[in-house]
Amino acid sequence: MRASRVLATLAIFALAGGLCSSVSGNPAGAGPLTLTGTVETAGTPLDSYAVTLLATGSAGPSELGTATSDAAGEFEIPYVAPVEPGAVLWIEAVSPPAVRLVNVLGVAPVPGAVVINEPTTVASAYGMAQFTAGGAVSGPSPGVPNAVGMVHNLADPVTGAVADVLASPPNGNRTSTRDKFNSLANMVAACVDAPANCTSLFAAATTPDGVVPTDSFSAIGNVARNAWFEPGGLFTQSTLAPAPYQPALGQAPHDWSLALRFVGDGVTMDGPGNFVADHEGNI
Repeated sequence: MRASRVLATLAIFALAGGLCSSVSGNPAGAGPLTLTGTVETAGTPLDSYAVTLLATGSAGPSELGTATSDAAGEFEIPYVAPVEPGAVLWIEAVSPPAVRLVNVLGVAPVPGAVVINEPTTVASAYGMAQFTAGGAVSGPSPGVPNAVGMVHNLADPVTGAVADVLASPPNGNRTSTRDKFNSLANMVAACVDAPANCTSLFAAATTPDGVVPTDSFSAIGNVARNAWFEPGGLFTQSTLAPAPYQPALGQAPHDWSLALRFVGDGVTMDGPGNFVADHEGNI
């Protein structure tokens, strides 16, 4: 059977099952554990960022541990993994008043060392576009755990680099998605570089009904959920210095949706027609 190609917009496709990635580590409840990592902007360490490890849950997000990045951008957080099934761990690094970088790690076991930077922030904002309320990653299982797979299709949670799925054929240089993703990362990098750039990003990422974001993660989340709205102003933001992530777009796109192309084997998945919804609305 000839393999079929599937083009999926992230905010929709993340709801579908079967995309979760697996990583090495300790199982939930087998603590105490330690998460180490680095807060970076394009490979340059960011110091004095407030780092918080959180987990989703039926009662809302819960804080697992905190730290502050040192001069090398490094941090270490001891924690106990949540016992609630399907709880997703995510980490944020904040520099007041406006810079907020995020990395959604997944259901335990999670990596022992991670990078928090602009690509992980964009990947998390887009992959979790339907599961971000009040700036926090939140929602029920299986939706949120399944969405982790799409986050990791965009950015590697361990290295902070563009993920292999996005970087390689049938994506990579064969579509505009990789360049668009880098442009979004450059918007965040400009905010990290200068507070004035955060202000202009928030203006460009204001929703059609006037909701103004207050941090860089929420701004990219607004873009993900309103990808069609005012693409030109956002493109201008993506060209501001330092624009370290390349290749990036050379002109404004028609919209800021991110679509990934998947090549199926003709057996396990033959297009979106195989997805159905149950009586509870789960895909």
